[in-house]
Amino acid sequence: MSKIKWFALLAILTALIFPAMAVAQPSVCGFYGVVTSATGTSVANGTVVTAWIDGAQVATTTASSGNYVIKVAGNYDGKTVSFKIGDVQASKTGTWTAMGNIKLDLAATGTGTATGTPKITLSPSAGTGAVVVNGTGFTPGSAITIKWDAAAVNTVPSAVVADASGTFGAIFVVPVATADKSANYTVTAADNNKVSATATFTVPATAGTAGPAGPAGPAGAAGAAGKDANMALVWVALIVGVVGIIVGGVAMSGVSKIGNAMKASAQQKK
Repeated sequence: MSKIKWFALLAILTALIFPAMAVAQPSVCGFYGVVTSATGTSVANGTVVTAWIDGAQVATTTASSGNYVIKVAGNYDGKTVSFKIGDVQASKTGTWTAMGNIKLDLAATGTGTATGTPKITLSPSAGTGAVVVNGTGFTPGSAITIKWDAAAVNTVPSAVVADASGTFGAIFVVPVATADKSANYTVTAADNNKVSATATFTVPATAGTAGPAGPAGPAGAAGAAGKDANMALVWVALIVGVVGIIVGGVAMSGVSKIGNAMKASAQQKK
């Protein structure tokens, strides 16, 4: 076969194959907008939003700051796209258009339904450090808030969402690092529909009890007499002695004078 015939055959095959490949490539239609609960308030971060065509789920995303963006890939030209917020039907539908980017605000038409009796388990259930919390029986697609007593705690992942079966898993760190005595705390998990469950976590005492007092130590050696005190006594004794000498001298002088006067008077009488 000549080269011309080969090139002609190749051109025909290319024309037949590539259009078919182009047709087979899926396109994308995007939807975005505000997403609210049945009461008109913004849904929590992490709330699942899903897109459905002909009863089948075709795309999923999560809400952030009260908004959603979802992309539906496929070949659904002209098909109606419905939406669910968690497991609750949204009030509006859209029409799939190839390469479309359609603004469509969504609002839930009611509240979701929990999948069973809500329950959470903690592992470990006592100690300090990281704790794994697992939950069942919550509202599918609903954001979950974890609280330590009454205060929300940071979790990994940061946005905890119940899956299609109403279960979830997350990790948090015990906020209490030390305790003077053992204490129990309540861990609560709650979804957007006020479905909640609690479990108890125990933080043990981290400080031990005081031990018994030790025996008394030996008495210390007596200190040397102070030099200043001895010198003071010496000075006092010296002063007293000098005063005594002076007083004694004065007294003797007086006695001598009296004696001389008496002798002179006797002689005059004679």
